[in-house]
Amino acid sequence: MSYQYRIYGLNIESQLQISEAYEEDFAKAGKKADVHIILSDMPENIIQSIASSNRTGDMLIKGEGFIFFRIEDVADYFVQASEIRVSAFCEVTAQPVKTFLLGTAFGLCMAINNIVALHGGAVGKDGTGIIITGESGAGKSTITNSLLSRGWEFVADDVCALTVNGQRAHINMAYPQQKLCRDAALNRGYKLEELIYINESRDKFAVRLKDGYLSDGVTFLQLYEIRLSDDSNKGLTITRLKGVEKLQALMGNIYRREEAFDKWGNIPPEFFKKCLVITQCIDVYRIERPVGKDTTEEILRLIDQNSIF
Repeated sequence: MSYQYRIYGLNIESQLQISEAYEEDFAKAGKKADVHIILSDMPENIIQSIASSNRTGDMLIKGEGFIFFRIEDVADYFVQASEIRVSAFCEVTAQPVKTFLLGTAFGLCMAINNIVALHGGAVGKDGTGIIITGESGAGKSTITNSLLSRGWEFVADDVCALTVNGQRAHINMAYPQQKLCRDAALNRGYKLEELIYINESRDKFAVRLKDGYLSDGVTFLQLYEIRLSDDSNKGLTITRLKGVEKLQALMGNIYRREEAFDKWGNIPPEFFKKCLVITQCIDVYRIERPVGKDTTEEILRLIDQNSIF
């Protein structure tokens, strides 16, 4: 039995049921799958490579047209342009298997297909949208959640897949599920026992969205990169980036960039060209906030002031 979904703008045919994904019967519309999710053993060459190396724990192997990775005690994943093979370890539940499938595996699959994906959250309004990105702990999830509470609609959480349509960039919806840290979930009035605990090491919970999301995605207009500043006397600052700084901000926040591109050693020309086009379509802002201070309301005001919505 197989299931059909629309994830990151791709038609997905899957042997694994992904209940958090957006279901779409694309075959009925005469369309083919872009990516197949297959439950199977790993290719023999991968099995032999692991055995000969005597490696254990998490690992990643890159080859011509594929990336293999293992998450210890969860599953093996073999990622190609049009196929992701998944081999779950014994007694593991489906939830952690899907967590790494929808995140790392799809992120690497998009990189192989030269699809630009940013690490961040996307929200939209009136057909247009913004992405909030930045380093870990900078507060991007808090800002995204606050915007949703203020009437913006959900597009993507953690992974934002971009496509280029002429002279415009588009943010494709990921799947209608939002990840919240414990404090954010409690602040929004959720009962933790009614949510899905998705990642024990990061203490996060999943919220399945029944409405309030944009399944067709939005036109990408603005990127906000949040950074932490050690200078507590400096206060909050916002800078509009131009030229090469815009490109650096975009590429510096590519999802799984190190695993996909060996720390930028082999970026495909087609991928780089798409990044250039995207930066020409959007405005990019860098927000620096002091460590240890709650600047959420100030950041929201800055976004409101710079927003063209």
